[in-house]
Amino acid sequence: MKEMLPSAAVGVGVFLLLAGLLWSSVFPASNAWTDEKAQRMSELTGKVHKLLFKSVAAKEQRGKGRGVNPTEAKAEYDQAKAELEKLRTEFESARDNPKTAGNYLRYAGTGLVLLGGFGVMLARSG
Repeated sequence: MKEMLPSAAVGVGVFLLLAGLLWSSVFPASNAWTDEKAQRMSELTGKVHKLLFKSVAAKEQRGKGRGVNPTEAKAEYDQAKAELEKLRTEFESARDNPKTAGNYLRYAGTGLVLLGGFGVMLARSG
């Protein structure tokens, strides 16, 4: 029974290596990130840039008594920027999660293959 453990570790390690290599294909990032979210992020990016300029222009024109209220412009900018940051964080998470899980599987598989291979060598040598 003890002699089978190193061979089993190698087998499980190879399985984990293969699973790690295939993980991104089986569970792609597109499962968590939809076209609607991508479209909304694109719209928000443009909107945030426009609102930034609008906010700056409102501050500059405050003393002249015309234009948009600077506090309203700033509040609108802050709200759009917060939503954009939330979407950006969600995008980065969706992009990185399959890679991270695949990396953990590959590292664990590599460790088991090396450890099991070392055990097999020790069992055969003595």
